[in-house]
Amino acid sequence: MIAQDRHSSSDEADIERRFLNAGVVVPADRAEGAYAAAVRLLATLHWLRTPRTAAAEPSHIFAPGKKRS
Repeated sequence: MIAQDRHSSSDEADIERRFLNAGVVVPADRAEGAYAAAVRLLATLHWLRTPRTAAAEPSHIFAPGKKRS
């Protein structure tokens, strides 16, 4: 993994806004780690939000209704 030396001020402002909207108050001694973790999380979210076709979804996992014997 490639570590970033410094986050841009717009990234920090965006993360700060997200923390405030969520009601998260980051202690000063943990702010650096919290912001670094948030940057890494935001950088990987695109993998979770990829569009999927209906054929790619596991349809056999859960079937609503009564269980058949």
